[in-house]
Amino acid sequence: VESIMNNTVKPDRVYLNLSKTEFDSERVELPKDLVDYFNSDERLVINWVEGENTKTMKKVFPILNFLDDDDIIITSDDDILFPKDLIENRIKDFNNFGKKYSITSNKNSIGIFNGMNVVSAVSLYTKRMLNNWEKYVDDDIIKTYNDDRTYAYILWLNGFLNKSCTKYDVK
Repeated sequence: VESIMNNTVKPDRVYLNLSKTEFDSERVELPKDLVDYFNSDERLVINWVEGENTKTMKKVFPILNFLDDDDIIITSDDDILFPKDLIENRIKDFNNFGKKYSITSNKNSIGIFNGMNVVSAVSLYTKRMLNNWEKYVDDDIIKTYNDDRTYAYILWLNGFLNKSCTKYDVK
């Protein structure tokens, strides 16, 4: 999260979606440094998701009600470090295609940053691209835990396609 917040383009909001059933406060306490960090900036939101833990499927759907149609959603794995200009470069890709495509990347290594392997596993969408998701996503789809295919399918149903992002150059 810190690497996201230290990007050249700052996010308006970062949602960490956690399942209430997985992180029941009576059983599991969140790390104090995580809670303190999220409490230090109003743009950081721990969003408690009702119901069973839907794993990767809880990345986007639980926040859609908080967003406007043209808001850009950037999803990422929670175990990656962002190079300082990753968001800026992905938004450039998004704008270069006129926001007509979702910008996606696979978990590809792009180099070493502060001794850690850095990957560029991010996707960009607008809320509009995921309109009517409730019509297409039911419990059987959720239980596949295949968020990438599900998002791609909903994008396609809304008239959008995925584009691979440009190669990220590590400086």
